[in-house]
Amino acid sequence: MSSIFTGLAYGHSASSYYPRKWKIDLSVPYQFSLSIPDHLKDNIREQSAKWNSLDGELSLYADGTAQGVGYGNCVELTYQENFLYWADIDGPGGTLAREYTCHFLESDPDRIRVSSIQYDREENWHYGTDASGSNEISFRGVALHEFGHMSGWVGHFSASSDECSGSGPYHTMCANPNQSGDGWKSLEQHDKHTFNAAYPGSGGPTLVGDGALSRRDQK
Repeated sequence: MSSIFTGLAYGHSASSYYPRKWKIDLSVPYQFSLSIPDHLKDNIREQSAKWNSLDGELSLYADGTAQGVGYGNCVELTYQENFLYWADIDGPGGTLAREYTCHFLESDPDRIRVSSIQYDREENWHYGTDASGSNEISFRGVALHEFGHMSGWVGHFSASSDECSGSGPYHTMCANPNQSGDGWKSLEQHDKHTFNAAYPGSGGPTLVGDGALSRRDQK
């Protein structure tokens, strides 16, 4: 039996953000579905590389292009593929992207077996490294955020926390993009520490946050 896990994290430690993790093989390949435009592929690779640069146990890497098995597919016989999709979600100004994590209850309920990400092709995306325009959304920022969810991160830092309130560096794992997504272009202190607590590498303290669900991100 398979399950799509999209629950919220309302805990007060890094473990609350990672109720399920990748296990056994921590070098996780993802594939570009045929729908992903070629001009986005290097951009996407750069964002997964930022998580890999934290020197945790988990690494996410691109492994070619293939016909996807279907977004959100949790059929146990096809769990090997982790696909990224470029598709219609709900039009401009709605959900920017969404990520599904699948696990199989009979074998190991805490083990992630497959993940898929879907980006909304209808958004007014900005693809460069410079600041986004007033009506644009940084694709790089959104891609970086969604790879955080692919790693197993559930929920988000609280909107009222220092990480997301504007009193300090705006963190990638806040619920909504800051400055049209420009605030999601880099991993900040508590993004890093939470990831490293889940996948020990350089380490870091546990965090406090309520993991409020994004209105624009269905993960």
